[in-house]
Amino acid sequence: MDKEIFIKLFQQNRLELPIKSDDRDVYSILKYQFEEYKNLLRINHVNDDELKKASVVCDSLLKAIEQYYLGTPVNAYQKVKKILDKMNNRNQLILYKKNEQFSKYSTNSDPLNLYRVRPVDEPRQYTREEIFHVPFSRRRLVSASRFSIAGYPSLYLGTSPDLSRIETGLEKRDRYIVSKFKIERELNKCETNIYVLNLAIKPNEIKNFVFSNDIYGIEDERFRKSYIEAYPLIAACSIMVEKKNKNFYPEYIIPQLVMQWLNEKANQDKKSIYGVKYFTCRSKNPRIKGYNYVFPVQSYDIARGVEDYCEVLSSIFKLTEPVSSTTDGFEDVMEQGLLRKLY
Repeated sequence: MDKEIFIKLFQQNRLELPIKSDDRDVYSILKYQFEEYKNLLRINHVNDDELKKASVVCDSLLKAIEQYYLGTPVNAYQKVKKILDKMNNRNQLILYKKNEQFSKYSTNSDPLNLYRVRPVDEPRQYTREEIFHVPFSRRRLVSASRFSIAGYPSLYLGTSPDLSRIETGLEKRDRYIVSKFKIERELNKCETNIYVLNLAIKPNEIKNFVFSNDIYGIEDERFRKSYIEAYPLIAACSIMVEKKNKNFYPEYIIPQLVMQWLNEKANQDKKSIYGVKYFTCRSKNPRIKGYNYVFPVQSYDIARGVEDYCEVLSSIFKLTEPVSSTTDGFEDVMEQGLLRKLY
């Protein structure tokens, strides 16, 4: 597809993400969204091969939700797995290797700063462990989230303290602690490869994204083909939850199946860890800037059950000691803190 037509296509309001659910059924939401999408592809004369690939993804995602509703999550997973396996083999947008991508940076010059926020009740000094992922011994506290399954800890991070606070559902006046995280980029200190599934490209921001990003370029036809194929998956992972007062959130079906695929990839490749990068689905407010990252735990010896924290994640990240939001100039204090690993 011509780049100007491509940009114009994804600036259509009908393709805007995240999608407001208004408590409608997720299957119906996506069926409508996908029909709109396929019609727009036809109107813009996308070639038959690209249209077919996008249509297969749309249909497979709907069948996955259908199978989940029928009480066969294994069948639902197989539908999503088939999509992701194909994308992983040919789609430059979907999976990229962060150690190779940023090997030119040392830990100190790495431009990616990540943050984690946690609500607290009492004013005391908290340890690095207390802001890391939920410990294995307390996994009963882990509820289902967009990209994590109930009882299965994950490390959620954001590219700004404000974004992390918003994602945690906290107001500025609430008491919380925050730490800065950095990926260990130096391969001689951490041999673990880090792959990130990139679901963070909003269609209406694609023009700015492709011109400002070092990895992909608008001139690259492979990028345009990749995004056309990937859009239905990004949309299926980006449906807003209006009220968190229910026992089951169908908006999380596809994201959780995606995370299951990433866990399977990690289990097949013990030298790597897999995560997801995505934009916030809490609001469509354009003033909320930044991206979220989530990394599921990768190491837990069920038989021994000795360690409370994932050895792989603790080897990949350095973090500062948590700083309370009640501390004067707490963000500056945090930024100046010493970065070190848990162990």
